Amino acid sequence: MTREDWMQNFGETLCDILITKNINQRELSDLSGIPTSTLNNYISGKSMVSGEAIVRIVYALDEIKEGGNIDYFDLLDFGDTIE
Repeated sequence: MTREDWMQNFGETLCDILITKNINQRELSDLSGIPTSTLNNYISGKSMVSGEAIVRIVYALDEIKEGGNIDYFDLLDFGDTIE
């Protein structure tokens, strides 16, 4: 898996989770402290997300009860390595 493939996969998965949780990027930005423009770059696969940002996103999403429990390991594709 290339770096670009991983970023695209992460972005698509995060977008799916936002839909499931019924929140938008601005709300996630408010909860996580990550700028909306940065979240948009993650979702569109334009930027590599840092470990710190992943933790902030997971904690923020966990605060939202709507959409039930999410397996946040879906945000990471541990099945493949980045080349």
